[in-house]
Amino acid sequence: MLLPLTIGIAVAGFLMLLWGFALTAAKLGRPMTREEFEQLSSRTQILSPGKRFSKARFWGKHKGVVVPEMEWRFQDMKAAWRTGTWWADPVVRRKYLITSGGTTCILSFFALLVVAVGPPSVKLILGCALLYASVRLTWGFWRA
Repeated sequence: MLLPLTIGIAVAGFLMLLWGFALTAAKLGRPMTREEFEQLSSRTQILSPGKRFSKARFWGKHKGVVVPEMEWRFQDMKAAWRTGTWWADPVVRRKYLITSGGTTCILSFFALLVVAVGPPSVKLILGCALLYASVRLTWGFWRA
């Protein structure tokens, strides 16, 4: 009974996160230049296993979007909630969508692991990690 619920919440959080990123890219993004695309692809290739000193080369068409920075502090989030600008300003609304979607996704995936894993010792460790993450997140938001 808990497994479908946690899967549903995890998928909903992931879709909120993905939808927020897609909206941000569509509304605020600008097309990538060829140099930005090559720089991004070479950074990605460095992180992948394989040859470390290889150069990324791409032929043909390329497409990418550069979005502005979307980071913000808990203080900004609380101030936007108190003043009501989170509902009026579309940029702040997208930030809320991305933040709430990411938080829901991460915490519900922890909860999904707690529900899905069989051994009680692993459930205890994952449950403690979920509780710790929730308490630290709440404490940080409360103190902001």
